Amino acid sequence: VTFCRTATTTDTACATGTASWANWMVMTSAGTVIRRGTVPSYNNVLSVKASGLTNDQLAFSSDGLGRTGGAIIGSATLITYAVCTTNVTANNIRNVTVGVGSRISTTTASGSTC
Repeated sequence: VTFCRTATTTDTACATGTASWANWMVMTSAGTVIRRGTVPSYNNVLSVKASGLTNDQLAFSSDGLGRTGGAIIGSATLITYAVCTTNVTANNIRNVTVGVGSRISTTTASGSTC
């Protein structure tokens, strides 16, 4: 399956390039949409951005390992989803990281911009 950013709530194809995540989708390798949704911005105070992904797409194969751009996520590649609010500046960022072996970890950070 592939988890990706979409341009609209009804798209059946992943968006290209990178941008803030307003809409997302999970689809099979055959292109069947399994689930889709939106990332609520709560009046533009919450944002989600990804780094380390090729075209904002994360794919999982039958072996359970995550891939981006066809390559397995390894020690040289970390995928981070930054969930950030502008309501506060202390501990306002949650970094959700997919690392080696598709293990997920979270950390907290502070920042004045999202």
